[in-house]
Formats: sequence, structure tokens, C-alpha cells
Amino acid sequence: MSSPELDREKITRARNRLVEAYYGASIVERAVEAIDYNDITHSDLDFLALGRWLYIPKSWFTDPSYYPDYFFSQVAEGIVIGEEKQIVEKILANNEVKRTTLDAIDYRNIAEIINDFVRESNRPSSVLQFSMFAPIKYYVAMHTDWVRENSVRIELNRLFINGFTVNLFWSSKYVDYDGFIIFERSLCRWIAKPSMDNRLEVEVRESEKPEKMELKAQTLYHFTILDPERIQVLYSTQPSELRTAAVN
Repeated sequence: MSSPELDREKITRARNRLVEAYYGASIVERAVEAIDYNDITHSDLDFLALGRWLYIPKSWFTDPSYYPDYFFSQVAEGIVIGEEKQIVEKILANNEVKRTTLDAIDYRNIAEIINDFVRESNRPSSVLQFSMFAPIKYYVAMHTDWVRENSVRIELNRLFINGFTVNLFWSSKYVDYDGFIIFERSLCRWIAKPSMDNRLEVEVRESEKPEKMELKAQTLYHFTILDPERIQVLYSTQPSELRTAAVN
């Protein structure tokens, strides 16, 4: 008895779903300086693979009642989470990164750090881009206490403060941290191989196991911190609640 025929259109759709979900959710280009691999300048760097290589049921593509699109989206989400973990964990593991502990953190502290970044940079303020990773437990307070001030606004995961825009990212149960990580985007560099636009490799193919297919989804990258001393991590002695400083 012959094996059921593979639905090649369904394979293509599932693969495309993974690719679309990944590029739609990846934070790399917003969070850090992201550039294409260059064979001349980057050939001596070590590149790491981040992704999944696993067996999946062949029946997903032979039985019309199965819809694997959600699973493929979850694979994409896992890769995106892995990228974010790599950025955060590498910053926090660097002993040269500046760390400060305050009684409480408010928008004034963030504004002061951004102003310091501008003063210390040898680039025009108009081209500077900033990123901040913030603990999710402060989400509500930031959207209430901070935005009462005319100089602060939060929209679409961006913090607008004193005329500057800060790309804003939140911790999660998968990427957890206690401090506010603030930096000028060009201080961290993500090199994608072969390029940012084509950095995700996805293969769905038959395997040596009769009832299984192989799914390989990965991206090759090199991540480096160019100037760790200019990255700031703020910790609060009041970790359970974020409050603004008293106005009066």
C-alpha cells in the first residue's frame, strides 16, 4: 500500500507562516544596530545558530483535517524569544556595563540618562536612536504615573520623552530581568548571515523516519557590544512597585 501523498501547498503555506511570523515579531532591527554579513570584514567572526531542528508528524501534510500553521508560528516565536534573551543576557553578563541602584525610578531618571547619552555622543542628536528593556511588572505604573507628565508619552512600544524616542521592550516569563536596561542603539551590533532580509533559513523535508518530516528553522548571527561602559542598567530598591518622584 502506497503512502498518502504529501500536500505540497500545505507545506509551503506552513513554511511561509513561520517566516512571516518570525519577521513580524523579531525585535533585532528595532533594539540594536543590525547589519548584513560582509565576507571581507566579518569572515573572522564566530557565528552562532539560533533556531529549531526537529521531527514533526508527516500526517500534518497528508491529512486534510490537520492545520499545522499555529505550530509553525510557535516555532517562530521561540526563535524571536531566543534573540531577545541573547541581547539581554549578554548585556547583563558584561561587567563593564554601568549599574546604578536608586530608591525609586521615574521618568526623570530615564530623561537624564538619555541626555547624558546625547552629550557623550560624537554624533548629531537627530540620528541617535535609543532602546530600553523594562520589567513588565512596571507596565501599569509607567502607563499611568509617567504619562501624566506633558513630556512623556508611550505609544506602540515607544517611549517619547523630552523630544526623544526610545524603543521600548518588556520582560516576560521567558526573558526575565529586574533592571531597566537603557542604551543608544548603535552600541550593540547584530550581524546576520547572509543578510538581515534573508537571515532565516527554513526547510521542511522528508526524513529517514517514515512517519516523520524534518523541520529546520534557524538564523545565523554574531552579536557584540561595542561600548559596554555607555550602557546603563537602573535598579530600584522598591522592586515591587514603580512610583514617580514627588513633584512638590
